[in-house]
Amino acid sequence: LESYHLREIEQMKSRFFANLSHEFRTPLMLIKGPLEELLRGRIKENLTDYYKMLLRNTEKLQQLIDQLLELSQLESESIPLKKEAYDVVILLRSISNAFIPLADQKNIKFNFNSNMESAFALLDKDKFEKIVNNLLSNAFKFTDVGGTVNTEVVEKIISDKKFALVSVTDSGVGITKENQSKIFNRFFQVDDSSKRNYGGSGIGLALVKELTTLLGWDISVNSSEGEGTEFTLKIPLLSQKEIQTSLSLLSYQDDQSKLVDQVDFEKSDDDYPIENNSKPLLLFVEDQIEVRDYVLGLLKQEYNVLQAENGKAGFDVAINSLPDLIISDVMMPVMDGIELCKKLKTDWKTSHIPVILLTAKATQQSKLEGLEFGADDYLTKPFDFEELSIRIKNLITQRKHLKEKFSKEISLNAESFTTNNLDKDFIEKINKIIEAHLQDENFTSENLAQELFVSRSQLNRKLSAVIGRGPGEFIRIYKLKRAAHMILENKLSITQIALEVGFSSPAQFTRAFQKHYNCSPSEFKQIKL
Repeated sequence: LESYHLREIEQMKSRFFANLSHEFRTPLMLIKGPLEELLRGRIKENLTDYYKMLLRNTEKLQQLIDQLLELSQLESESIPLKKEAYDVVILLRSISNAFIPLADQKNIKFNFNSNMESAFALLDKDKFEKIVNNLLSNAFKFTDVGGTVNTEVVEKIISDKKFALVSVTDSGVGITKENQSKIFNRFFQVDDSSKRNYGGSGIGLALVKELTTLLGWDISVNSSEGEGTEFTLKIPLLSQKEIQTSLSLLSYQDDQSKLVDQVDFEKSDDDYPIENNSKPLLLFVEDQIEVRDYVLGLLKQEYNVLQAENGKAGFDVAINSLPDLIISDVMMPVMDGIELCKKLKTDWKTSHIPVILLTAKATQQSKLEGLEFGADDYLTKPFDFEELSIRIKNLITQRKHLKEKFSKEISLNAESFTTNNLDKDFIEKINKIIEAHLQDENFTSENLAQELFVSRSQLNRKLSAVIGRGPGEFIRIYKLKRAAHMILENKLSITQIALEVGFSSPAQFTRAFQKHYNCSPSEFKQIKL
C-alpha cells in the first residue's frame, strides 16, 4: 500500500512538472519569439503592442518563479513574517477593486460585501495579498461568461473571540467531493490532462494553504460540482485595546492603482479579414489569445490565417474551410491537439491536410504520440519562427508537388500522389468506380458523387485539396491515363482506344489527349515505344 502511495505521488509530481513546463514555455515563447523577430527587423508595425507583450510575459514568468521560490522557502520554513495591524475590510475592498476591469471584460457579475465598516487584524500585508489574489484569480479563471464572483467579509464570534470570515465565492465549475480534500496538496491539480479547460501551474492553492498556515489562520473550501466554489479564511481580529497599542495602522488605498496594473488583461480576439485569396490558407489552433495574435502577426504577410481556441473549434473550422495546413498546440481545453490530429487524419474530408503540432512538453514520448496519430511535423515551444516558417513552406510545397505529380505521371497508383492510407483508399475507390464506367461517355461528376454517397460539393472540395482537380477533371484525366496505358500496350488502334475510354469520337479524344500530354496519341506512341 505504501509503495502504491509513493508511485501515485511520483506520477502526480511528473504530471505537475509537465504542466508547469507548459506554463513556463508559453510566456517564454512570447518573449523569445518577438525579440528574435525584432532583431531581424521583421516587425516594423505596432511596436508598442509587442513591447507590452514582452513586459506582460516577463511579469508572468517572474510571478511563476516567485511562487515556486516562495513555496520552496515555506517548505524550509525560511520565510519571515512582517505582521502589522491592518483593516481587513479596506484591504479586501482594494484588492477586489483591482479585479473590476477583468470582471467587465469577461462579463462576470462581481460584488464586494461586508457587514462591518472596519475590522483590524494582525497580518503580513504581502502574504494576505498573495492569498486573496490567488483565490480571486482562480475564481475568475473557473467562472464562465455571465457567471458570478463575490468577495465578502463578515464578523463571527467563536468562543468569545472575534473572527473575520473572508470568503471568495464563484459560480464556476466546482470541485468534486473527492478532490476537495486534495486541492491544497503540493503537486495536485484537479485536471492535469493535456486537454484541461483551464490553464494554470498548480502552485496557487498549495501556496495559499502554506501562507495561511504560516499566518496561523484556517482556510476551508465548500463546493458543488457544476454549481461553484467558496473558499473561506478564518482570521482572528484584534480587540480595541490591541488596536490602540499596535505599532501602525496602514491605509491600503494608495496601493490600489498598483494592483490594477498587475492584473493581466487579455486583448480582444479580433476577427482578421481574409483579403488575398491567392495566399495559402492556414489554421492556427491555440487556446492562449496572446500566442494566437503573435503567430498571426508573423504569418499574415505570406498566408491567410484562420484561428480557433481549442481542438473542437479547430476541427469545425477545418471541416468548413479546408485549410492548406493546420498548426495546433497540444495542451488545450475541450479537445487537445493530439485528439484533434487524430480526428483530422481519420476523417476523409480532412485527412489530406498537413498538421504541425506545437507543444511545451519536450519529451520524446509526447513527440512520438503526436507522430503516431498522423502529425506531419512537431515543434517544441519556444519555437524559432524561421524553423516554423521553413516547415510550413516544406509541407505546402510537398502537397503542391504531389498535385503536380498526379497530372504529369501516367501512373494510376494512388500511392504516388497521396500521403496517407485514408486518402489512398478514397482515390482507389474512385478509380474503381470510374473503371466500371470507363466506356460511358455520359458518366459525370454527379454520377461519381452518388456512387460515393457524398455530395458533389464535398467531392469537389476533397479532390481539389488532394490533387488540385475537380471530380469532372479527375474523370477525364483518369480516362486519358488509361488511354496512355492502352497506347503503350500497342494492342488497339487509336480509334478503338478512344471508344474504350468513353470518348464520343476519335477527334474529341485526340484534342483532349493533345491538351493533357502536349502531344498527339500517335506522337506519344512514338516517344514512349
